[in-house]
Amino acid sequence: MRTTENYNFKKPDSMAVAFSENMDAIDAELKRLDGKGGAGGEGIDYSLDEQWTGRHWVDGRKVYQKTVNFGAMPNSSSREVLHNITSFDYLISVSGTSQDAIGQRLPIPNAHGSGADVSLTGSNKGVAIHTWANYSTYTKTYVTLEYTCTDR
Repeated sequence: MRTTENYNFKKPDSMAVAFSENMDAIDAELKRLDGKGGAGGEGIDYSLDEQWTGRHWVDGRKVYQKTVNFGAMPNSSSREVLHNITSFDYLISVSGTSQDAIGQRLPIPNAHGSGADVSLTGSNKGVAIHTWANYSTYTKTYVTLEYTCTDR
């Protein structure tokens, strides 16, 4: 039976130094990203301004993110708010959240029972929320898009 006593696990000093320097650099980068919301492709804060996520789409183009202040949700209808993104090309994901005056929160899209109560769509012009019930008391609504652009 072999045990760890049969092997010498000590690395040469040059390897130890290189490893230590790499770990220091990785630690510094993680600390830098943590100040921006974390690491792992999620290292950005939500913003009403366009920002590059640090990630690329399957075709190699940069993925951008922008949050839109939607305002009040519609009452059993649809409403679109312009996102003002220039050169918008491909919508990767869209999601949102809303809150009413007493602090109840609603994820968007949202489904109840047999179907969707609130759906969300995005286009090259804006984002639209569609409701099948009265959600107009939810007046603090934000929608976040991830997308690519044709010129960047």
